[in-house]
Amino acid sequence: MAYKQILTLILICFSVLYYNCIEGTKFVEVEGEQAEAKEGRSIETHHPGIISSLFSDVINDNPSNVNIHYAGFTTPSPMLTGTRARISAWGIPDVNYNSDSGVFIAVWNKNSGNYYGMAAGFHTTDDNTCYSTTCQGFVVSNVSGAPVPGGKVAPLSTYNGKDYFVTLSIKKDQKTQDWSLYRDDNNNPILIGWWPKALFNNTFDYATKIVWTGGVTYHKNETSPAMGSGHVACEGANKAAYISNIKVFNEFGQIAEPDVIYDITDRNDCFTTSDFKKSSGKGYNFFYGGPAVCKN
Repeated sequence: MAYKQILTLILICFSVLYYNCIEGTKFVEVEGEQAEAKEGRSIETHHPGIISSLFSDVINDNPSNVNIHYAGFTTPSPMLTGTRARISAWGIPDVNYNSDSGVFIAVWNKNSGNYYGMAAGFHTTDDNTCYSTTCQGFVVSNVSGAPVPGGKVAPLSTYNGKDYFVTLSIKKDQKTQDWSLYRDDNNNPILIGWWPKALFNNTFDYATKIVWTGGVTYHKNETSPAMGSGHVACEGANKAAYISNIKVFNEFGQIAEPDVIYDITDRNDCFTTSDFKKSSGKGYNFFYGGPAVCKN
């Protein structure tokens, strides 16, 4: 059974007791210069423990029966208080039951081996998936004009056609210490809601890692849904999905540029990313995605 291309706003809060490491080399462009993640350097990532938590509500089955893949970037930094990014809006047709295709920004903190964090973004899946704001502990602002969590996103971008996007910010409130979510288009932030600090046992003072990524989940022995626009990153503007105008908030809540960047894409034979680079009008940005061809 398949479903139409419905894109909805998703909110996630997670707490996990697991992390893993990957190794590799990836060149990224920062302020016009290439920086290299040295071969053999361990890079803590969210594979597979945290990414599984991010998509766990989608899977109505044992996680061992599910494949999870992603294409994006991360920045490890000891004292950040959030991120802002522009996310292109695409719908993926024919996403099967128990499969998911999405894109999100996430911030988390590692404390004594445990991870606490939250994510926000968009996904295309069947209508029965519950990213309930109640069960996630998220407090809805009810501000006029704010997007509704779980609400449909429209209009959507079209291949070689019009480009539509939504800018989201996750930012620590310097007064309340809660973590707030904004729709932040045109530098006119609208408060969607917040994750109370109590959700994280009042220990989430700073983010130690921020991620910008697309992701898919699907059952083993089946074919993945498409990611992003359904086209690979090298196709570029108006064809591939993107995350752009990427910023971080420093320890004082001030807007800043991302620093060290690592590629966390795990299946380049299925889903790809372009270089993480700075472009005129797009700030730091990258393209990502791929068609529905991945198996296991």
